[in-house]
Amino acid sequence: MLYTYAFIALYAKFNFFQRVESHRSIREGIFFGVVYLLVFFPVWELTQIRNAAAVAVVALAILEERKINSSFYFLFAVLLHNVSFLIVALWLVQRFFGSLKYPIVVGVALVVFLGLEYAPYYQQYAADVYKEDFKPLSLKNLFILFTFVYIQFCSQPLAKNLAYYSLALLLFYLAMGKMPAAAIRVADISLFFGLLALSLVHMRFSWLYKLLTIFVLGYVFTNISYLGEAPIINLDAISWAG
Repeated sequence: MLYTYAFIALYAKFNFFQRVESHRSIREGIFFGVVYLLVFFPVWELTQIRNAAAVAVVALAILEERKINSSFYFLFAVLLHNVSFLIVALWLVQRFFGSLKYPIVVGVALVVFLGLEYAPYYQQYAADVYKEDFKPLSLKNLFILFTFVYIQFCSQPLAKNLAYYSLALLLFYLAMGKMPAAAIRVADISLFFGLLALSLVHMRFSWLYKLLTIFVLGYVFTNISYLGEAPIINLDAISWAG
């Protein structure tokens, strides 16, 4: 079952880049592949596999221009993980409210912040053990915000579209501070869309921005995933055949 989820997650992301014909080149695929391997693979494909599959399918749903096809992908994503409901809501806001999407997202995030204690599964996701992981002023969040601003200067509509999801999810992350176990997952998805948008950007010094992203985020997340005091993946537990 886990291999099936992993196949869905990786194939959907591969298919995404195959279908972005007007923006695609080998460099974009290599950049996103490398940064995904360093940043997301240990967290998602090895520990949160349903989340990884759902987010990958959601990316295909956003790419679809036909409402029927988008609805099919969104339904499939929701069946994989309920975090997809949040992205479906953001898609509907963008689809039907266009220029008002950012004020609406800010307003809804404020409502979530004020009424979070009445949300389903509040007690389950408000576990004290995760409180130290909620860091509004973290390097990751600053990177997401700065990348969003940077992408607004490019001419690629799809990149700006994906950056909208990145910023909106970051706002929901900040609003969900009382549910840190759920909030940290939303922040990861925000970073995913930010990096996906960045991979499609073509500007004068975008290659330098992307190179610095690989080195900085790669270093930070390699330590978090493998080399830190409490790594996500314990390399010492891996036994090698003699």
